[in-house]
Amino acid sequence: MAFKARPVRARSPIRERVETRDIFRVNVDGTGIQQLTSFKLNASDPDWSPDGSKIVFDSGDAGRKGSKGDIYVMAADGSAQTPLTDTPLLPNNFESKFNLANNPVWSPSGTRIMYTQFKPRRTQLVVMDADGSAKRVLISRNKLVNKVDWGVHP
Repeated sequence: MAFKARPVRARSPIRERVETRDIFRVNVDGTGIQQLTSFKLNASDPDWSPDGSKIVFDSGDAGRKGSKGDIYVMAADGSAQTPLTDTPLLPNNFESKFNLANNPVWSPSGTRIMYTQFKPRRTQLVVMDADGSAKRVLISRNKLVNKVDWGVHP
């Protein structure tokens, strides 16, 4: 099982809420907890590949100025963390320049990844090959479209 955790942090001197997230792996019985990402990456929304060898996740979805919101893939043990997207840094006025890639999910075949791309006044659902190539916008709306799913459930 993989999950995200957020440590409790005090407010910074400039009164901004400081949030960081991390991804951990743990056995089903609660033993063997292992931290897979560093809090610096601010990782969240992990999704296991269908064969269990990889985990796709996003970074920086807290939306802090100067952060990036990108999609990463890593081995199930946390090694080989590789960015699959490259969004620009969020500027100080990020409400008007919001551009984050978030909430990735594997396709049932494990060959593709779908995610939400937040852009200024627009949300897109994007699909790409598992290596980050061949990105294609499926839906682009001026309304919130989020938490995609391939719709295949046992």
